[in-house]
Amino acid sequence: MNPAASPASREEAFPGPEPPDTETQALFRRLGYPAERERNRNHFLYRRNHDQNTCHYWNKDTFRLLTGYAPECLARPDDPFFLSIWNKTDLKTYRESIYPEMVHFASRQGAEDLPFFTYSFNFRILHSEERFRILRLHCVFPAAGPDGPAFTEVGILTGHPHAASDFRMVLTIERAGPPERPLQKDQVLKLVYAPGPSSNVFTIREREILQYISEGYSSKEIAQSLFVSINTVNNHRKNMLQKTHTSNCFQLVSFALKNCYL
Repeated sequence: MNPAASPASREEAFPGPEPPDTETQALFRRLGYPAERERNRNHFLYRRNHDQNTCHYWNKDTFRLLTGYAPECLARPDDPFFLSIWNKTDLKTYRESIYPEMVHFASRQGAEDLPFFTYSFNFRILHSEERFRILRLHCVFPAAGPDGPAFTEVGILTGHPHAASDFRMVLTIERAGPPERPLQKDQVLKLVYAPGPSSNVFTIREREILQYISEGYSSKEIAQSLFVSINTVNNHRKNMLQKTHTSNCFQLVSFALKNCYL
């Protein structure tokens, strides 16, 4: 967006109680907003102050569209509700690998250079409609604490086109260009993670039966559809429960959804 844009255009780009301050708008431009709005209008914008435990956000309707939930769950950076809708293995990967890598990288940058590095990664959340959605977080740390990004974070949350059947978490760190060329990016680091159980947890036949179970079919109906005996279906069901450490079909389907097997 042109820094000299009219107040009306700023309000359109940053719907909310009031537009962000000039510094925050400059950081959003560094992350590619609102230049990318023509390609993807689903941008949820936020600025967090981790030290004061506060958060301001814009485009509230977009957050509800992306997740199915109200944006108030982001009122605190560590809000347990928002963390609860993350895919558990993705959250584990973020906490144990991605965030430490970001902290390590940021801790090696000078205070003047830090705001020019942007970080992005994708992760899965369970939408309110009980279906998985892959999101992409793109952020910058204009101010940091002694151990890395701790005080201020400006970011954009969008949908991600990645195929859930071959999911990988990808952390990308880039250096943004000068103010006159905010969309110029030089990739500094790219790391790929394959979180969660391997894709061969279930056999092909088990995946077929799992799909039928998720659609509410009984063992008898599944057996008739696959031309196998009811005992065969029940044995596969029992094996899947043992593999996933679940106790019933509801938990089994929930596990499958959270790990993108359905």
